[in-house]
Amino acid sequence: WERREALQPIPDTKRILKGWMRIDENTVICIRDEIIHSPKKIEEAAIARSSDLARKPYLTMQQYFQFLINRKIGHIRIEDCDTYLSFYDSARYGSPSLNYNEEDYAAFSTALNSILSSISR
Repeated sequence: WERREALQPIPDTKRILKGWMRIDENTVICIRDEIIHSPKKIEEAAIARSSDLARKPYLTMQQYFQFLINRKIGHIRIEDCDTYLSFYDSARYGSPSLNYNEEDYAAFSTALNSILSSISR
């Protein structure tokens, strides 16, 4: 094993790479992937209110938020949408080398959770 370790180091399970975050003892997430896949959570919350609130494939997230606001779904705050979109757009369309940290994820999660709770009201 010592020779193997010298040739191929055994990964340190406690070390987390940039852009990744440990949620609990057994779960590590890629922050960028979490942000990119978050529209599904928003759509699921809206569909829970009414099936006609499903996001059409041609709608951008900004257009979808406008659709929900125009339909007076909950009390979605524009500030939360802007924060969400700043993270989502840069994660989805920005440079692949862009890494997020835990503070970024906290800010993103705060905006996302506010939007989700507004939709659910």
